Amino acid sequence: MENKNLDFTMTLYEITEKYPELIALFQEVGLKGAGNPVTRKTLGRRVTVVEGIKLNHLALNDVVERVTKEGFVVDNLESLREILNP
Repeated sequence: MENKNLDFTMTLYEITEKYPELIALFQEVGLKGAGNPVTRKTLGRRVTVVEGIKLNHLALNDVVERVTKEGFVVDNLESLREILNP
């Protein structure tokens, strides 16, 4: 069974290439552009997941809760919180 640990410091493109099922989840929680293939392959190559969370004014806990329900584990939560709330 594959380990489904997520590193939200990866780009949106990298993480959705590794786990394509995250495209719909990210779109559902409000990461604009996650469902648009052109945006995901262009802007998504430069923006990390945590940056996308910040840019879209999303709550980290809401995103983490949603991906956790699908069996993922988000790595380095404390570091992510520091990035979002310096």
